[in-house]
Amino acid sequence: MLNNDSLAYTQKFVCHYSSDSKPAAIAFVYASLSELKAKKNLFLHPNELKHYETLSFDKRRHSYLLGIHCVKNALRENIPHLSSQAILLKTGIFGQPLIETPATLKTHITVSHTEPLAATIAFPEEYPMGIDLEYIRPNIETIMQEQLTIEEKHTIQRQTIYPPATYYALYWTAKEAISKILLTGMTVPFTLYALKNLRWDVTHWLAEFEHFSQYQAISFLIDNKHICSIVYPKQSALTLDIVAIHKHFSEYLT
Repeated sequence: MLNNDSLAYTQKFVCHYSSDSKPAAIAFVYASLSELKAKKNLFLHPNELKHYETLSFDKRRHSYLLGIHCVKNALRENIPHLSSQAILLKTGIFGQPLIETPATLKTHITVSHTEPLAATIAFPEEYPMGIDLEYIRPNIETIMQEQLTIEEKHTIQRQTIYPPATYYALYWTAKEAISKILLTGMTVPFTLYALKNLRWDVTHWLAEFEHFSQYQAISFLIDNKHICSIVYPKQSALTLDIVAIHKHFSEYLT
């Protein structure tokens, strides 16, 4: 749904695991630097505003505002009484995003952006999740291919639904997403995050990991230029409405 912030699309969903269910929320923000600058005093914490003023380059300012704005939209979807200005986004020693609020929250966040688009999931601490976005472009295929195993390359060669660039970006985002859960980033070979059993399921792809059997990945197109992957615990289910996300951006970005 479009919330009262015209730059953001947010959606509540539920994480089901065995007999347990936990609420979560996803947010997407598609905005230019000028649009974010016009609203920055409405969503930045005082400490964030001070840091923003130290940033010299527009690209850095854009990614900073985009990420924070997206995080706060996701958080406020499940915690509507919380003021955006009362939420402070911080960074852990491994670069992981952390939130600080007046009240103790058992909520964690995962965030990704590829300007001018950002995505965030606010999820329960018992249910680790990672998200990643990528702009699909053929000119970086070589870089992405270098991070694939032989079996992954063979899998891509067998795909016929979309061009190879889409699958390279899919594998890349799924591996980035699990690296955010494990807090390893790109400090280990991406082949360690090898995927298996990639399959298409009406609106999205599903896959498992060769070496991390406790996790699975769901990947979907946001529009014809961006792909998103979410990694979450295996043997669980998300009530995420991918059709609604795709419909919104198909209309919004055309």
